Amino acid sequence: MEIYPGTQPQNSPFEQSNRPKDVVLRLISHLENSGRNITADNWFSSVPLVRELLERGITYVGTLRKNKRELPPELLSKKRIAHSSIFAFRDDMTVVSYAPKRNRCVVLVSSMHFDAAIDPDTLDKSKPDIITFYNSTKSGVDVVDEKCGTYSTCQRWPLVLFYHLLDIAGINGQVIFLSNCQEEKVMERRKFLREVGLEMIKPHVAKRATVSSHRL
Repeated sequence: MEIYPGTQPQNSPFEQSNRPKDVVLRLISHLENSGRNITADNWFSSVPLVRELLERGITYVGTLRKNKRELPPELLSKKRIAHSSIFAFRDDMTVVSYAPKRNRCVVLVSSMHFDAAIDPDTLDKSKPDIITFYNSTKSGVDVVDEKCGTYSTCQRWPLVLFYHLLDIAGINGQVIFLSNCQEEKVMERRKFLREVGLEMIKPHVAKRATVSSHRL
């Protein structure tokens, strides 16, 4: 996680680039040459970023904004049939333009897909493999924000940052808990957070119970 503090004073020890590409490269510096894949939304995605990550041994799948100058105009055509796909290939990456509805399209880039494969499980929607892979791995992009918004400790600045860290910690804790406790295959986040809260106050309650002045 990297906190966005806005533009910092020039030549100060806190000055750094806030360009999406530079943010990503800072965040993945410990993953270089790991062979992992990054899934991200269109704020971060760009062709230069995908190339840079490949040089560092990391693949990338993400949505692309349609104003990227690297995109061929054929991929952005507004006259589209619903559930149709147009692919563009380079040696090191693939771009697909998919039309979820008539005359609308979404564009994705991938450096780990190199063909025009369509996922047969999507039936008549005919989604490309790139789309289904993105949907199955975007939990860190969309689902975490959704979960934080559903049960959030956030109130107002300046506590928002601290409480947001608590929200993320709660989500990560539940993921670890469910992976280690196979008998708890499904546990609502609300119930998990309640149990965590109760467990955290138990030592304090037990300590207070030993203080004679607190007894009735």
